Amino acid sequence: MARLVKKFTDVVEEVRIELEAMGITPEKITAMRARVDGNGHTFPTGSHMIDLDILFLDYEVQRAAIAKHILNIMKKFDPRLCTPASACKVDGQDYTTLYDGQQRSVAVALLGFTQVPATVVHTDDVAFPSYAFEMLNETGIARLTPGDMHRNALTRWRLGSTEPKNRDARTLQDQFDKNGIDL
Repeated sequence: MARLVKKFTDVVEEVRIELEAMGITPEKITAMRARVDGNGHTFPTGSHMIDLDILFLDYEVQRAAIAKHILNIMKKFDPRLCTPASACKVDGQDYTTLYDGQQRSVAVALLGFTQVPATVVHTDDVAFPSYAFEMLNETGIARLTPGDMHRNALTRWRLGSTEPKNRDARTLQDQFDKNGIDL
């Protein structure tokens, strides 16, 4: 099976066409961009290592830390997979508030690191962390399907990973192929 790699701009065009079929016209997208351009905000600053002692969690915004989930992160921790948490530095405050990435950040701290990677938004809006948390967690992002996981395991097998789940996926795919089943 050939590895499917697509040019990013091609995928963008495919999604644009799909959105247009859903009634999202170029004019509507232009209006969305105008709203973004007119709001006066910029992209967050790049990823930085933030000292643990200046980080805070606002539990009026965040969900509670989940020890079992944090333990699972710690058991398989790989710094290459530790994407930066999202944080906010409100003008006039002497601390930085995490609004996304709490579980992995707690895992980093428990593993003995003194800093966590974070992308920091600088703002004068004290309500921003609450808004950002809601936007990041209520967007209905689709979870991976079993088919997505199967294809990923096949790719990892082809690239040399002989973990049992990847080997099992290859065995299952061989049976699918033998019986003419297209997952």
